[in-house]
Amino acid sequence: MSKPEQDTWDALRPVMAQEGLDPRRVENVVGPGHPDVNYAGGDLELKVLECFPARPTTLVCMPEFTGEQAGWLLQRQRAGGRAFLMARVEREWFLFDAEAAYLVYRGLTQAEWREKAVWTARNLSGSSERLEKILRGKE
Repeated sequence: MSKPEQDTWDALRPVMAQEGLDPRRVENVVGPGHPDVNYAGGDLELKVLECFPARPTTLVCMPEFTGEQAGWLLQRQRAGGRAFLMARVEREWFLFDAEAAYLVYRGLTQAEWREKAVWTARNLSGSSERLEKILRGKE
């Protein structure tokens, strides 16, 4: 996990733990694309993008988000599991279900990111209850 992803994990872990999600980093080579975090109820891939492109119409690319990772999330969700991409851009957090995560992998504009995200926040602790509901499939 890169330093920015480690910082994202360090910020997200206590929030998830507080909500009873029992988050665990996955530190093995289960297979190509396996997500970074397993939690009570599903899996979460963590990614960080330093900033959005200057032009709002430019497609946002996440070079560190691979086709194997997008495919893993999609396959798990289609099999009935809960699988998400949690992306942080600057100070903003975005949660995408697997279908939307695949679109993120292909490339979306900033506006499409905001439209496709199932949850966004600037402050993790202020919206942790809603995040917990989404991750558990209760919203």
